[in-house]
Amino acid sequence: MKPKGSDVGPQVSLFDEIDPDFLQIIVAREQVEAEDISEILTILQQLLQPDTARKFFERVDIAFTGYDQDPRELYEIVEVRNFVHKLDEQFPFWLYFLTKRGNGLRLILYCFCPPFLKPEAQQEIWTKRINDYLLKRGLPGMGTICELVGWSEEQMMQLNDRVLEYITAEKENNV
Repeated sequence: MKPKGSDVGPQVSLFDEIDPDFLQIIVAREQVEAEDISEILTILQQLLQPDTARKFFERVDIAFTGYDQDPRELYEIVEVRNFVHKLDEQFPFWLYFLTKRGNGLRLILYCFCPPFLKPEAQQEIWTKRINDYLLKRGLPGMGTICELVGWSEEQMMQLNDRVLEYITAEKENNV
């Protein structure tokens, strides 16, 4: 798997003009309802250059605005789930880029799990769904970026361990 956008020549990037230490992706409700991933994807694809990818390792988070008055969890909202699925089809590199201190990665993973389950069913089904996501999308995407930036096997294993710690800690706390 080669990241789309990583094989193009030198380009002017948003990150050439500003030099952020952390990238907070904000998705507006209007973008979600229009199923318009273009603006968010354009920003995310700029992370796929080796130097930029190195700089933003675990220094990105994603949040959704416009749902403060909605009593549902974001991952329970069909439109948010669909938006995340559509975005993930083009950018499955969350495990490398998203911080393990925020809620963005958790939201992405939960969007691949069925909502509205009883706690016992949730524990069993979510574990399976998250494992499926990791094996089919998350870990291959992470590996692609680790290769892009020239990481060693040991560095990849350390990141893999951090991802598993993040997921395990969340399961113990909430699921």
